[in-house]
Amino acid sequence: ATVSVLYCQARPIMYNDYRDVRTQQRADDQQSLLANQVRRYDLSTLDTEEALAIEKKKEIQEIESGITDLAETQNIVAALVQEGKPKLEAAEKDVDDAAVKVKDGNYQLQQASKNQRASRKWMCCIVGLILIVVVVVVIIISVKK
Repeated sequence: ATVSVLYCQARPIMYNDYRDVRTQQRADDQQSLLANQVRRYDLSTLDTEEALAIEKKKEIQEIESGITDLAETQNIVAALVQEGKPKLEAAEKDVDDAAVKVKDGNYQLQQASKNQRASRKWMCCIVGLILIVVVVVVIIISVKK
């Protein structure tokens, strides 16, 4: 059994595919060029091992393409990570600085609380002394009269 096969760019296209392409494109120049490339081959001479090898080659090329796309994506992600690294380091430094400042603020609040208690004690003592002095002065003035 012989079947017409079109060879175009080292890839076999079945005659039915060629007919579909011809009806879609309707370009006279391409039709004449492709018509000259049509050759008849006996399918029995086409070795199944050859067909399997072609299929494997296609699959390998698809895998290669996928790996290339994956490598490109990995490069993009790596570039984004490198681009964001200084910002991340700056944010980490800011967090560390904030932690130190919060710790210092807590210490200062504790000191302020102690100072406030101590100043209240002194104020109470001074007010008490002033009251005692005022009472003594009032008593002295009232005794002299």
